Amino acid sequence: MDKWLSNSRIRKLCNNKVFYFETLDEKVEAIRHERFTHFVDDLLKVLEHKHFPDRTLPILFFPELEKSTNRPNSTIFTISNFASLLDILPNFP
Repeated sequence: MDKWLSNSRIRKLCNNKVFYFETLDEKVEAIRHERFTHFVDDLLKVLEHKHFPDRTLPILFFPELEKSTNRPNSTIFTISNFASLLDILPNFP
């Protein structure tokens, strides 16, 4: 798995649910089917897809960003590294 998954708290957070899909529609359908509470992607078009589930918190992975933030007037959080997930989800054990 990717280097960032070596962090035990992040690995636990992901619950071994790391998927790869060929198409945008397949990915969004899987997000809906799995009923994810949170979803991280590096493609904004996934998180803004018209069928992206309302119940899922969209998180944009954007490593070029200097710090993690939420976008003004948006429900999409942006993180610059995966350790930032622990800041967004502070109550996760």
